[in-house]
Amino acid sequence: MFVIYSNFLTGQFDDSNNYYWTKIGFIIGLLISSIYFLYNELRQMKSLKWDYFEQFWNYADLLPPILIPVICAFHLNEIIYPDQYEIPAWLISIHAVCSFLLWVKFLYFLRIFKITGYLINMLSNVLWDMKIFLFILTIVIIAFGEAFLRLSHPTTNIKDLDNESEPLLPNYAAALFFAFGLTLGESSGDHYPDTMQPITNYIFSVLASLYINIVMLNLLIAIISKSFDRITEDEESANY
Repeated sequence: MFVIYSNFLTGQFDDSNNYYWTKIGFIIGLLISSIYFLYNELRQMKSLKWDYFEQFWNYADLLPPILIPVICAFHLNEIIYPDQYEIPAWLISIHAVCSFLLWVKFLYFLRIFKITGYLINMLSNVLWDMKIFLFILTIVIIAFGEAFLRLSHPTTNIKDLDNESEPLLPNYAAALFFAFGLTLGESSGDHYPDTMQPITNYIFSVLASLYINIVMLNLLIAIISKSFDRITEDEESANY
């Protein structure tokens, strides 16, 4: 219901009376279903106590019934007062997170089928086994991001032309995203000739490509292979 509401009834139709009451009906249905699912989650929370928060899937069950009423409340104000009310920008992020969690919850339901449950179980176990790898990868990305940020200052000619002295990577976040792009093979060095130390930029770019795309990638493959063997062995043992 929320997927239909999000994709077909939020700004993609004209504001006629028919769609007006359709939106109201969907909002009422979403509020009722959210209260029902939230009540079930609170009962589980009361029964399991702190053990409830140890399972990742419980967060995918708990957050949507909380976020959906918030989204519906703002949308309801926009529907009732279209000329006097505007949805805040941050609600778009809340809406995106809620939609993502609902599809994650759909993956959780696929665990009840034998043909898909095995893959979902493998996915969750592989992600858990990758936690140390992701920590190390984050440090590597920060290290190269710091280096590229220091090396992103433009040459004197570029400064004179633009009357600015800002680096070509304007902030820390841009440098981290640039370093993260190197992990995906996006080795775009078009701005290197415009920096004060282009040769050093090229050297760090080669080092990042070798270390991240070759060493770290093969380490990731080894971790996934190990997890796959362990999960397959456990499944075979459970059949006996």
